[in-house]
Parts: sequence; C-alpha cells; structure tokens
Amino acid sequence: MKMVPMTGLILNEHEGEVHDAELDYYGQRLATCSSDKTIKIYSINNGNKTLLANIKGHHGPVWQICWSHPVSGHLLASCSYDKRVVVWKESNDWFNIFEFTHESSVNAVAWAPHQHGTILASASSDGSVGVHVFNKEWSSKSFSAHHNGCNTVAWAPYKELLFGSDQTDFGKKLVLASGGCDNLVKIWTVENDQWIQVGEINCHTDWVRDVAWTCTIGDNRQLIASCSEDKTVVVSHSDDYSKWSSVVMHLFDSRVWTVSWSKIGNVLAVSAETNKVSLWKEKTIGHWVSCSEIDDNKGVED
Repeated sequence: MKMVPMTGLILNEHEGEVHDAELDYYGQRLATCSSDKTIKIYSINNGNKTLLANIKGHHGPVWQICWSHPVSGHLLASCSYDKRVVVWKESNDWFNIFEFTHESSVNAVAWAPHQHGTILASASSDGSVGVHVFNKEWSSKSFSAHHNGCNTVAWAPYKELLFGSDQTDFGKKLVLASGGCDNLVKIWTVENDQWIQVGEINCHTDWVRDVAWTCTIGDNRQLIASCSEDKTVVVSHSDDYSKWSSVVMHLFDSRVWTVSWSKIGNVLAVSAETNKVSLWKEKTIGHWVSCSEIDDNKGVED
C-alpha cells in the first residue's frame, strides 16, 4: 500500500459540498465529487495538488465516485441524484462511455474485483441494485434489494484459497453485499444468470449507510463492517456467505456515515457525523479497540 502525504492539502475548487474523494490504484490521482454537479481530478505529488480535469455531465449532486483497477483501463464511475450511473474514460479529455438510469437517486457505486472482469454495481433509492458488465459491450441488470431504498454496495474480495482444499471456490465467487433503509445488510450471488439472496445481517435499528468487505491476512476471515444511523458499527464474519456472526464494534455519539478497511484488512476507518474519523483494530477475536482519531478541529490523536 503506497502512503501518500496529504497533510495540509486543501481542496477548494468545488462550489458546493464535497461528498466523496478517492485516490486511484497508484495513489497518484485524486477524484472528488460535489453538490456542484462536477467531478474534479487532481494530481497528487509529495503533498502538492494540481487540478487536471473538471468533469461535467451530471444534472444533480454527485454522491460517490470509484476508480477501477488499472487492468480495466483506469475507468472512473460516478453516481448522482440525477438517477444516473456514469462510467468515464480518459483519452486526452474525460468521456462518458456508459450510463445507466435508475428510477431514483443513485447513492453508491463499486467495482468488482478485477479477476471477475469489468463489473460495476450501483445502489439506488428506488430499492434496486444494478450490475453493469463490460464484455465487448456494456450490459446491465437490476434487481430489487431493499424495499425502502438501497444506500450502499460492496463486493466480496477475491481470494485464490481461503479455508482449505474442501472450499477452493469460496473466495472466487461473485458475491455482493448491500445495505438499505430497511436496516438490513443483504448478501447476494449470481446463479443461472440471476441474482439471489444467500445471507442477511440484521443487527441495526436504523438505516444502513455503508458496508465494507475485507478478507484478513493470516487467518483469511471474511469480514463485513456496516455502519448506521443508529450510531453503531457492526463487524460480521462468515465461512459460507450465508450464516453471519456479528458483534457491535462500538456505539458512537453520532450517526456513522462511512466505513473503510485498510488494504491488508486489519484496520477499519470510521467516519461519523461529528467530523471525526477513528481507526480501529481487532485486539482479540471480536474485540475492537480504537488506535487513532482524527478530529477536524484538533488533528490526529493517538
């Protein structure tokens, strides 16, 4: 994992609230999106930034962006209140090469592990998850996931071997987690070209705002972190995608918006409504401790 110095970096080119920021695979370019309906691309070098592109094309606030793996050609996916998922590709300038329209705001996008090919998932307030596949040309399917609206999606990581020779296909399956306004996290896989639900995590009492999936190094555990407006973060693990054991990692003092795993899957970053980002580590199985906190007003605290 490449460490990118970001201390003191201020991004003030947007004219509205910034909703998401994501570094590309190599940590050299940063994409941001905003309520001003634009996406901006920056070059990041030794803590300095250079604005490379200002992408226009959405007709409403842009909620989230996501870089593809380089094998897919450095594609950038975005989603917006304008009901659209858009995939952008750079060729001197940035061009719209694919779009799909849901029936309501699109809240999240996520690329599948590159070993499965070029596959993008989208989550919409219309309650559906869209799966968009490029194989010489783009094709899309959507399925009903959460009746009150879908807020987030995350793919299972790809692993060659997880739990021994008797489960050699476990880490290779195309599996997706979604979180919604029904307070549930649902697990989906594709069979006979149809997406079916194979598991469910029912631990939250309010909307699920984000889910993040990892496979830990060493013991190869599949972990899903989920966060909610009920102020909790829940960590769940499974050996078969269908049965999940869950623990409430922490009860925060405000609603929790996002969760994100480190590259090797042993540290979880949590962003809460109070503008605090905290880092959490598993001390013993099922017991999580805070190892650092970042406050907008105070900086980093160990």
